[in-house]
Amino acid sequence: MGDVLIALSPVIIFALIVYQSAALRNILVSCFTMVALEFLFVATKLLFENISGSKKGLAGKRLKDVYHLSNVMVPLVSGTIFGLITPATFWKADYSEIVSANPWADGYAYLVLFVGAAFGIIVGKLIFGGTGKNIFNPAAAGFVFCKFVFGARYAVDKYTTTAFSWEIATGSTVLHGNTNFATSFYTGTSVLDLLIGNTAGLMGETCKIAILIGLVYLLIRHTVDWRVVASFFGTFIFGIIFVGVVAVSYNPALNYMEFVLAQLFAGGVIFGGVFMITDPVTMPLSKPNRVLYGMIIAICTLCFRYLATGGEHYIYEGMAFSILIGNAITPILDYTKLSLKTFGTKEIIVMAALPVAMVTVVTLSKAGTLGLFAGAQYTPSSSSSGTGTGGTSGSWSSALNALLPFFRF
Repeated sequence: MGDVLIALSPVIIFALIVYQSAALRNILVSCFTMVALEFLFVATKLLFENISGSKKGLAGKRLKDVYHLSNVMVPLVSGTIFGLITPATFWKADYSEIVSANPWADGYAYLVLFVGAAFGIIVGKLIFGGTGKNIFNPAAAGFVFCKFVFGARYAVDKYTTTAFSWEIATGSTVLHGNTNFATSFYTGTSVLDLLIGNTAGLMGETCKIAILIGLVYLLIRHTVDWRVVASFFGTFIFGIIFVGVVAVSYNPALNYMEFVLAQLFAGGVIFGGVFMITDPVTMPLSKPNRVLYGMIIAICTLCFRYLATGGEHYIYEGMAFSILIGNAITPILDYTKLSLKTFGTKEIIVMAALPVAMVTVVTLSKAGTLGLFAGAQYTPSSSSSGTGTGGTSGSWSSALNALLPFFRF
């Protein structure tokens, strides 16, 4: 847990520089809530066991005998992650106007943070028995709960920071509008902006350089299993390469390489793949199953991004939903009769076939949804903020040509 906090430090520093007091508030409230509820859980459990005279091993013991450093560090890490995957502000309106009209507007943020953190640690962890026994990632559980409960009042449109003279949105990322592969969804933000954090998104997910520094540290320290990280990112990149073919065939105005890079660096894929799916408690036990675990979460993320329809609160948080789905599948993967113990021939075939089959399904399904088999083409709308140059003659050949740079070496 100490290593994870050290790895998170570049992300925390970036958030404090850019979002300042908002970042400090979100992290402190989240950490305090989770650490306090963990303490109350241990203390209440000890009190109940002593009163009832239970034979479970706690009777006659004092709090200092059962409340350990791990009971502080584990919820501290979960609280920090939850604080980092929250927006800087929590109103879907012009923030300055709200504050000038209602000086108590900031109090809404404390409500959201407390409710989300409390739900995450109670429902995602404590009801399963506490530290080391939870099935779901507490931060992801709290985040998804907040998206369902608070919905549109979860972020403002703009957040002006004095750190680098940036004016950024804290709500939806540049993936907004990506379901129709409009040119405008990525042209407003360059790949460099996505790397340095000058982009819309949650506080901890925007600066990819800071996240990747943390990943390098975790891998050097062997704190995370590289198999989970490699299988997740490998499957996701494999998927977006072929989704990019669909995108370019539908809208030739898209730049293929920019599309692929924007899909990888936009949203919470990098942060979730480094700090959330690598939680050792919620991942499978055996090494082959951990490879499958990473693949499953990547495939679910692809499905949410490209196949889901409906309100933005469900489409654009596919990473968080996918993590919870992967957590729920973990007990099935660990089940004795289904668990993969070694990297044998059959296991390798299954691992190779799963991403190929599922990525094929996602790719063809998206192509069918867009009507590519019937010759449908993308036509920029009058309100499009893109280049306005494309979308008049889509074809599969133009998409396949986009893949040629991968084979020139």
